[in-house]
Amino acid sequence: MQREGGPSMRLSTCGCRAEHYRRAPRAWWMKALGARRLYHCFACDAVLFVSPDALKNKRQVEAARRTSAGAVKLKIS
Repeated sequence: MQREGGPSMRLSTCGCRAEHYRRAPRAWWMKALGARRLYHCFACDAVLFVSPDALKNKRQVEAARRTSAGAVKLKIS
């Protein structure tokens, strides 16, 4: 659900690849909440307020998929 004036803030990662995420400056109240960081997804224009661990896990899953996809291609050829 979008609010007037811009995209809504997600508390989890979107379906886009992590390489599309860029850090965005946080407001003072976001810093008070601790470990979460603010990201902007340039692929879907989402604003994400997620923990660094969530982003790290997403990157690891994507790397594993790329590695396993490469291994499958090597077996076929």
